[in-house]
Amino acid sequence: MPPEMLIEARKRATEFAKANLSTCASEILSMNESGVLKPGGKMRELAKLCAEFTGGHDPLGVAESIVKNLALGTLAQHQQHDFDALWRVHGADDEAYTVARTWYELGRTGAALSQPSTQQLFSLGMPGISAHYSAGHPPGVTVQLHSHSLPTLTKESLWADFNRYVLAAAVIALHLQSDNPVFHLDEIINSVSDLAKLEQLIASVDKSVDPRAAAWLQSFLQVVDVLEADRFRAMTGGLVAKLVDSKQVA
Repeated sequence: MPPEMLIEARKRATEFAKANLSTCASEILSMNESGVLKPGGKMRELAKLCAEFTGGHDPLGVAESIVKNLALGTLAQHQQHDFDALWRVHGADDEAYTVARTWYELGRTGAALSQPSTQQLFSLGMPGISAHYSAGHPPGVTVQLHSHSLPTLTKESLWADFNRYVLAAAVIALHLQSDNPVFHLDEIINSVSDLAKLEQLIASVDKSVDPRAAAWLQSFLQVVDVLEADRFRAMTGGLVAKLVDSKQVA
């Protein structure tokens, strides 16, 4: 399934979750308590919709992620509306609004006052590589690579944790482009959704930037080259969905 169709399928699932948010959230809470997901419930319907763009990879986990993100967004909106209702009665000017809003949020959350971060950790879950995504100006992904700490790549390890290795390979390959030290989340999504694009990306790396990492990428290619394009796309469908979700949250 092309990336555009994956995104459309995910939009359908998100709209379904929005329309049934309360029921889905209730079913998740019930499942957490009992360990059993309600048969014939809305969460099972949502998981079926998610399976369309995850290639069958953990559709229920993706469904839970969608519901939780929507629920948090709804809670944040309610908090803003609650405060604005109070301000219309008791407010003064714009500067006072900013100060009062800060104290209101502190009172609601009990959090310590801190400056908002312009970056968020882009988790790869692999030694030797870490990345941060910034939604600011300019937006992009920056990478810290310690190739001597990358795990030894074997067929067994790659097949056991396929999506993690595919994501790491795409990020490393983008990082090793001679003219592209900062790249975009869309470039990762395009690379992990299409084997041919990922192969082209790896072939274009500047090996002189980090010969050890370039050799690791070649080992990766030797394993995944046995896959057909459709099979690769199906196996990374869940990863693509989570990356699209990360982009929307950011």
